[in-house]
Amino acid sequence: MLSRIHIDNYKCLSNFDLRLHNLTLLAGANGCGKSAVFEVMDKLREFARDTRVEKLFLADELTRWTTKREQRFELEFSTDAGVFA
Repeated sequence: MLSRIHIDNYKCLSNFDLRLHNLTLLAGANGCGKSAVFEVMDKLREFARDTRVEKLFLADELTRWTTKREQRFELEFSTDAGVFA
């Protein structure tokens, strides 16, 4: 099960860390990044299916208030065998 996702420098998400449980509710004001979380998860799924990263993560999707050019994504999975990041 996906237990954690970390997103840095994607749209409005900067150093964003989300712990997931069996049931997780995302709630917040418009523009706070709820949809961006799902966009990243979908893009990472496409990347795992061999889509080139250049086609998925575009320059205009970088966080606007920083000059960093690098995006960082981390996934953590919990299984009966342990936790894998």
